[in-house]
Amino acid sequence: MIYVIIPTLDRFETLKRTVESLEESAGGVHFCYSIVIDGRPKHAGRCQSYFGTGKSERFPHLHNVFLNERRIGWGNSINRMIRSSIENTKDFGMEEAPGYFFSASDDLVFKPDTLIKAGQAMIRRFGHQGSDGVVGINQINLNHFCPAAFVLVGREFVNRFPDYQLYFPLYTHFCVDSELWHYAKSEGRFILEKRARVFHTRIHDGCHKLAQESLQLDRVIWWKKKGTPALYWPNDPDLEKWRRFIKRVKAEGVHIRYKKNRRGLGPGGVT
Repeated sequence: MIYVIIPTLDRFETLKRTVESLEESAGGVHFCYSIVIDGRPKHAGRCQSYFGTGKSERFPHLHNVFLNERRIGWGNSINRMIRSSIENTKDFGMEEAPGYFFSASDDLVFKPDTLIKAGQAMIRRFGHQGSDGVVGINQINLNHFCPAAFVLVGREFVNRFPDYQLYFPLYTHFCVDSELWHYAKSEGRFILEKRARVFHTRIHDGCHKLAQESLQLDRVIWWKKKGTPALYWPNDPDLEKWRRFIKRVKAEGVHIRYKKNRRGLGPGGVT
């Protein structure tokens, strides 16, 4: 079974399109999905009223709508759902733990057979019933994107991570996908499947503005790690060390300077 996880802050109309397109693109795949409201109780109430709290005739693949009591970010919302589905499967309302996980967002439009094409790529690249791998999803409306922004991940790959936390838990919003991509590539466990397609709307709204507040700090963390696989999550599981680093960054006002290079904007150094 594929477990699709859709974190959202307070977008409703785009979330509706995401869910409706996911339901329409199912194509006979055995999957379910959860909507995770990240610290917005009013939005949770609206979503539960519209979508319900489980599968229905209109939303036959919905597992549930969950609420984070406080905002914990996109990556940690997904971490929470993965861990719960594995460690507390029955209490979580599932008959069996998922074999695959799909990281999504509330501003996607799934194209036909997205899950099927991603699953086929997983088997083709990592072997029949193999799940120690990551399949990146093609964002068809963008020329440049992180190949691991939205991914299908196998259970065996998730088992590599402390407490099944697929994403480094100290990022607020950005760079979680970049670190996952670089780690999976370094292990020979990543493939981008161009036939598995989504349209990523990337709306510049209040949700986007809130996320931008964490951009600088998240990038400082990533540029400290980038290029050194020994520091990638889960190779370096020492969260206390990274908490001390973040505390020092905040105290010293560390920031990133940018400069132009042949690929556009890039890191000019950490000061």
